[in-house]
Amino acid sequence: MAHAYSGHKSISVRRGKGGAGGGTADGLQWVGGGFRKNGVAGLILANGAHDMTVQGAYFVENYGAGIQASSGITRVEQTGFENNTGVGAWVGGSSTFFADTFSLPLSCRLIL
Repeated sequence: MAHAYSGHKSISVRRGKGGAGGGTADGLQWVGGGFRKNGVAGLILANGAHDMTVQGAYFVENYGAGIQASSGITRVEQTGFENNTGVGAWVGGSSTFFADTFSLPLSCRLIL
């Protein structure tokens, strides 16, 4: 499990090619901490990466969605989204959101 605070850096997880030149992002967990004031989305899952669970984190004032997951995200639980540009989370595949809070209007909380 990762226990960390991203500070002013966005975290990007990408699924790479197997072998010496890359690997597969699989079974990742992010517990606690925050993603604040990034120039893009706080957490970006790209290139097919989706097997990630986020619990107890905060996505605040990112210039983009709090989470941008083009292929989905496994689970987001007990996590807060405040004042991100546009939406709290932009998800392009399957996902489970449970007991999360959003400070945005209902129409801007989650795009699936």
